[in-house]
Order: sequence, then C-alpha cells, then structure tokens
Amino acid sequence: MTINTTRWDSAEYLKTEEDIQLYLEACLEEAGDDPAFIAHALDIINRAKDMNQLATSIKQGLIEAIEHTAGQPSQAVVHPPKTIDVKAIREQVGMTQTAFAAAFGVSLSTLRHWERGDRTPKGPARVLLHVAAREPHAVLRALGKAS
Repeated sequence: MTINTTRWDSAEYLKTEEDIQLYLEACLEEAGDDPAFIAHALDIINRAKDMNQLATSIKQGLIEAIEHTAGQPSQAVVHPPKTIDVKAIREQVGMTQTAFAAAFGVSLSTLRHWERGDRTPKGPARVLLHVAAREPHAVLRALGKAS
C-alpha cells in the first residue's frame, strides 16, 4: 500500500497580520516552555512575511507596467536601452564595413542596417558592441583580430 502525501507549509496560509497574530498565539499556547518550537514558529512567520512582501511587490510591479504600457501616469521606473552608434564604434576602431563585419562575426548586410538605424543589435551582439565602444582594441585582441 502506497501513501501519497503533500508538503504542508504553514507560511503559505499566513496572509494577513491577523493570521500571523493568531498563529503565534496558538504556537505560544502549544509550545509550553519549548524554545525550539517557538523558534520554528518565528521562522515560519518570517517566511510568510517575506512571501507576502514579495507577492505585494510583484503585484505593484505588474500594475505599474500595465499603467505605463497603457500610457497612464505611473510610478514605474523605465530604463530605455542605450542607443549604440555602430558606425562610430567602427570608425573608432578604424575599420572598413567589410573588415568590421568579418571581425565581429556579422554579415555586411546586418552591419549596414545597424549603421543606417533601420535595425538595432540585439542580445550578445549588443553586449559585444557596448564593450567594443569602451575597449575596442581589447575586444579585437580577444577575438584574435589585430586592428
């Protein structure tokens, strides 16, 4: 015969300050003079408070994101990505479009789109270009391409 059980976590049921107060009172009555029981109860209360704070923070963030997306006034802090001037980076390195594209592993067509501004670098290419803007020769050395 197999008995299936599920994990019980009291912290998941302590949603309000009143829930926490009632739980603590019950634990104090049950504990008698067992300090380990009280310490365990306090750990559960701390975890419940952390979970409640996290849930509140996530909810607030979602509300702010929805307001911002809808064009409504919001307290959301927006961090627009920094623009990358790919042409300026290439010129700083002193390379032709063909040489730069080959050195950085992108197609010449992609590089031209980036330089015209009708496309923007994404993901790892964006990161590499940000690093190259600050330390172009170090990037070229790391890639094994002397400038």
